[in-house]
Amino acid sequence: MVINGDIRDVNHIAYRTCSAEFYLGPSLWKYHVRTTGCYACPIRCYSVIRDEETAAKYKVDPITEQTCLALWGRWFFPSLINDLEKPVSREACLVGSQTLDDLGIWCNYGQLHRDFVYFLKKGYWKKYLSEEEYKEIPWDKFENPDPSALQDILPRIAYRKGEFGRWLGETTPKILEHFGLAESAWQKDHDTLYWAHGHPKHHSNEDDGQIGCVLNSLYNRDPMSHGHINFTRCGLPIDVQKRIGEKFWGSPDTVDAIGDYTPTNIYKMKRLQWVVARKELHDMLGICSWTAPWEVSPLREKGYIGDIEMESKVFRAVTGIEMTQDDLDKAGLRAFILQRLYTMRQLKSRNPRQDHDQYPEWIFWDPKDKAPFTKGTIRMERSDIEKSFDLFYGLMDFDVKTGAPTEKSLKEYGLDFALPTMKQEGLM
Repeated sequence: MVINGDIRDVNHIAYRTCSAEFYLGPSLWKYHVRTTGCYACPIRCYSVIRDEETAAKYKVDPITEQTCLALWGRWFFPSLINDLEKPVSREACLVGSQTLDDLGIWCNYGQLHRDFVYFLKKGYWKKYLSEEEYKEIPWDKFENPDPSALQDILPRIAYRKGEFGRWLGETTPKILEHFGLAESAWQKDHDTLYWAHGHPKHHSNEDDGQIGCVLNSLYNRDPMSHGHINFTRCGLPIDVQKRIGEKFWGSPDTVDAIGDYTPTNIYKMKRLQWVVARKELHDMLGICSWTAPWEVSPLREKGYIGDIEMESKVFRAVTGIEMTQDDLDKAGLRAFILQRLYTMRQLKSRNPRQDHDQYPEWIFWDPKDKAPFTKGTIRMERSDIEKSFDLFYGLMDFDVKTGAPTEKSLKEYGLDFALPTMKQEGLM
């Protein structure tokens, strides 16, 4: 099937189906075999690339099948970060993707690339590695791009070889702590931003204001949630988004235009609650958060209003088990609360608000020092973020002061069995 017109048009669901061109540039069409995707998914977001030249040159497989950040091997090379045209950019992406996959390395959504390059530019590797270890690594291949360098450094990370492999295989805060680097200076540069637990800036205040910030603070790692961004970045005009927001979450004030944020309110946190349920449901049901949820439609004749009960319909069709969308949402929030209890036990904390739900200082920064809630900035306001937590905890029946689930909350979500353990361990 050929889809004509702009792939970013809101009426063309192909927005997510051209990964090779989207991430690697139009020159990749020469190597593009076909698109594919997860089993039975109608959105074919994976690109299958056949490149015999790169395979012969670097002794990798001619077929690379991948999507998104795993295709950005060129990001390890400073001069290729913004270069999609050179053949070596393509080679770096394909060699990087295959080597990362073969070794089972997670790039932490690009944080691995960014940390490596930042250390390289600042001269930290030469400063902090022993002379012997530094000489082992082919640094010249990063200055004059040669993708075979990835076949040297990535195994070091996978097998935790030396100081380089040991610490680049950790999260950013761990690297900084080990080498004695100031976290405040690191974040001030805004070159490699991350959240309190080391996961990278990804769909936070730059995409959905307070919702993105609180969401990223609730999880130990990148939540990989697209329930919020698939709404705010869907391409529909803000007045249409507000109309849909009122239908599903009770008020047009549940959503703002990106970069034109307003103070927090209960409706934004209701949508966050829905987003958290979606994140857990998509993980449990094997539904792709990239293509779901379906609260919007690409069809003009439907007023662009989607089907917010799609997950429950898919669940019933596959399992034969009758569950309403409310039942399924409750199951998603139940999983979230159970994870929260487990996190409290790991931290030995009765106060996850203080000990876990932390946000970075860079969300309160603007390059031109624009005030929060000024059009054109994504800068947040501290008291407003704290109020957002208050509202969210209240909706979840958590203790607002500590952010801990209450006995009432556990009983409401069918988690009574956890009460004896939490009480025995002094966590409730």
